[in-house]
Amino acid sequence: METKTNSETIAQTILRQVGTETLISVGARAYTHGDDAVAFTARRSRRVSIRLEANDTYTIEAFTIHNIAKVSTRRGVFADELAEAVEATA
Repeated sequence: METKTNSETIAQTILRQVGTETLISVGARAYTHGDDAVAFTARRSRRVSIRLEANDTYTIEAFTIHNIAKVSTRRGVFADELAEAVEATA
C-alpha cells in the first residue's frame, strides 16, 4: 500500500479546489508539488504556482517560462475563489 506525503495530500486538495474544468480551460499540464504548494504549466507559456499559506488562504503566482519573469501575484485567495483567480492569473 502506497502512503501519501503531506505535500501530496495538500497538492491534491488544491487541485480539487481549483476544479478539473478550470484546469482544463487554462491548459494545465506538467504538474509538480512541494511544500504546501502545487505548480503547473499553463497556456500562454506561463508557470503557475499555488501555495497554501499559514492563514488558510492561497497565494497564486504566474511566471513566464522563457525569461522566468513574475507576471502576476494574488495573495489572500480563499478556497472558494481559487477557480476564478487561477483563470485570471494563468
